[in-house]
Amino acid sequence: MSPLFRRTLLAILCAAPAFILSSPAAADWRPVGPFGGMVTVLAVEPATSTVLAGTGSDGLFRSRDHGETWQPVGDGSYGVFRIVFDPRHRGTVYAVQGRFLQKSTNSGRSWGSVSLPYDDVVAALAIDPRRSILYASFAHSLYKSADGGAHWTRVHDSLLEEDLEVDPATSAVYAATPTGLYRSRNGGGAWQRLSLDASVLHDVSIAPSNPSVLYAGGEYGLYRSTDGGGHWRAIHEGLPSPAVTSITVHPNRPLTLYVKVRAPQWGPIGRLFWSVDGGAHWQTAGPGLPEGNLLSFAIDPAAPSRVYAGLPQDGVYRSVDAGRHWSWANRGLRTQNVSRVVLDHERPGTVYAGPLDFGLVKSTDAGRSWKIINDRVYYGWRTATVALDPEQTSTVYAGIPGRLERSDDGGEHWRRVDVGLQGVSFNGLITIDPSQTSTLYAGGDPTIFKSTDRGETWLPLGQPAACITQTLDLDVSPSNSSVVFASALASGASCPPGPRGNPFGLFKSMDGGAHWARTGLFMNKVVLDPTDSSIVYGMDYSYHLLKSTEGGARFTRLSLPGPGLATTLTIDPADPSRLYAGSIGTAFTSADGGATWEQVGKKIEGWVYDLAIDPDVPGRLWAATTRGVFVFAP
Repeated sequence: MSPLFRRTLLAILCAAPAFILSSPAAADWRPVGPFGGMVTVLAVEPATSTVLAGTGSDGLFRSRDHGETWQPVGDGSYGVFRIVFDPRHRGTVYAVQGRFLQKSTNSGRSWGSVSLPYDDVVAALAIDPRRSILYASFAHSLYKSADGGAHWTRVHDSLLEEDLEVDPATSAVYAATPTGLYRSRNGGGAWQRLSLDASVLHDVSIAPSNPSVLYAGGEYGLYRSTDGGGHWRAIHEGLPSPAVTSITVHPNRPLTLYVKVRAPQWGPIGRLFWSVDGGAHWQTAGPGLPEGNLLSFAIDPAAPSRVYAGLPQDGVYRSVDAGRHWSWANRGLRTQNVSRVVLDHERPGTVYAGPLDFGLVKSTDAGRSWKIINDRVYYGWRTATVALDPEQTSTVYAGIPGRLERSDDGGEHWRRVDVGLQGVSFNGLITIDPSQTSTLYAGGDPTIFKSTDRGETWLPLGQPAACITQTLDLDVSPSNSSVVFASALASGASCPPGPRGNPFGLFKSMDGGAHWARTGLFMNKVVLDPTDSSIVYGMDYSYHLLKSTEGGARFTRLSLPGPGLATTLTIDPADPSRLYAGSIGTAFTSADGGATWEQVGKKIEGWVYDLAIDPDVPGRLWAATTRGVFVFAP
C-alpha cells in the first residue's frame, strides 16, 4: 500500500493545545514505540548469537544482546522473507528483501545488493554448510553460486521450490515443492522425487546433528525420515491440524523440533507446537507467547534453550527455557507504521497512536509502554481515525473502514456507533466539530454523513447528484461551526467537473453541510486556522503545502526547505501563526504563517504522517511516522 493512498484515509482532527518550540535545531528526535510489528523471518548467527529479524515492510533489524534491544540495518524500504547465514564464513549472511538479494559480511551491520542474472523474486534460498555454495530459486529456474553471489550458474528448471535445504554431511540438496519432496545429489542438476506420499509441501528441515533425520511438512501433514529420505512416517497425530508451514530442528537433538501449525479456525496465522520425541507427542508453547500469532521461529545454535518467535503484530518474543515461558523482546524494533498520534490534554502523558496495520494503541506514561486497546481490525485495514472529544477526552472515537466505534472510558470498552453508516462504504474518516462536540461528520461513498448525538445516529447530507460521492478528507472550522471543508470525488449530472475535467475537488459548506460548492483543487489534507475561518491550509497530491487567505477560493504555494514536500501540518492553537509541517524524514516549524521555515531537530526515520504538540510539556512535539512514534524535546 503506497504512502499516497495511506494519506487519503488519515483523520485531520488536531484538538490538543500546544507550546512554541524553543531552539528547535538544538535537540533530536527520540523513538518511543510502539515497538514490535510484523516479523516475517528470524535467524541467529551460530558464531556470535547475533539475531536478525526481517519485517513485513520495514527491512531488517539486528540484535547483539539476545533480543534485549534492536537496531535497524540496511535498507528499510522493503519486506524481508528469507535470511541465511553462512556457517563457514563468520559474518556472512544473505537476505531476500523485496525483489533483491542482499549480502552482509559483518553479521548484518551493513548490506549490499547481490547481482542476479534476472530481476525476479527469490522464492527459495539455501547454503551448503560444507562448501558455502549458495542456491537460489528465481526466474523459473534454480541457480547456484560458488563465489558468494558474484557469479551464478543455472542448474535446473524450477520445481516451484517453497523451501531448499542442503545436507551438511553430503551436500545433497532437498526441495519442498507443491508436488512433493525432491533430492539432488549433483548440486541441483538432476532431481529425484522421494517416496514421501505428500504434496503441497512448504518446508523441509534436516537435523544438524544427524543429517539422516529429515522432516517435511505441508498442507496435508508432517513427516519424518530416519534414513536420509528413504522411508517416511506421518507424525502429525496429536496436532490440531495437519497443515504444517514451517519446521525448525534442535541443533544437537535430532528428535526435538518446533513446528508452526495452521488450522482453519485460526485463519492464516499459525501456532507453535514442539516435540522432544520426534513427533510422537506434542505440546504447545508455554505462557507469555500471544496465542495464535506465529509467523517465524529461530533457535540460537550456541544456546539452544534460547529461542525466538516472530509475530504478525507483536514483534519478537523470546524464551530462555526452550519455549516453556516467553517474554516480550522488542525494545527498538521500530516497524509500526503509525498514521495518527493524539494526546489527551486532560491526562498528562496519555497518548493514542493509530498503526496502519492494526488496531489502536495507548500509552499512559508518555510512550514508555504501550497497550493495544482496540484490535478489531481485519488484515489489510486499520484505524483510519483517532479522535478525542475536546470537552470530554475520555470519549475516544476509532474510525475503521467499515465501522465506527466509541469508547467513553479511555479505550477500556468499545461499542459500535455507526447506525446509518453501515452499507455505504464508510472509509473510517470522521471529524468532530470543536465547538459542538456532539456533532460529527463522516466520509463515505456516496456522500457525507452527519451525527448530532455523538455518533449514535447518522444522516446523509447530500446525494450523488449533489456532487459529493466519495469523501477523502474532512475538517470543521474551530471558529465557525457552519464552515465545513471536504476533499472529495464529484460526480453527477448537476456537478460540473473541475479544471481539465478533473472529477476531484475541494468543497465547502457554509451551513453545516446542508449545501456544498466546489471551491478549489482536490487536497490530500486540509487544515483550518483555529481563529480565522478565512485562512485555510492544504496539501495537494504532489505534497506541496498551500495556503489560502480567502476561505479556500485561491491558494498560494508555501516553500518548505529541501525538496519542499509536506506530508502533514499542525497549527498551534495558542498562536495560529506558528505552524509545524512534517515531511520525509524531517519536520519544520514556521513562526510567520508559513513565510519562512526552520528544521525541527535532526532527521526522523521514515515519513512523518502526523504531528501533535504536547499540551503539558512546553517544547515537546510528537510525530507519527512509518517507523512508529517519535518525540522531540529540546
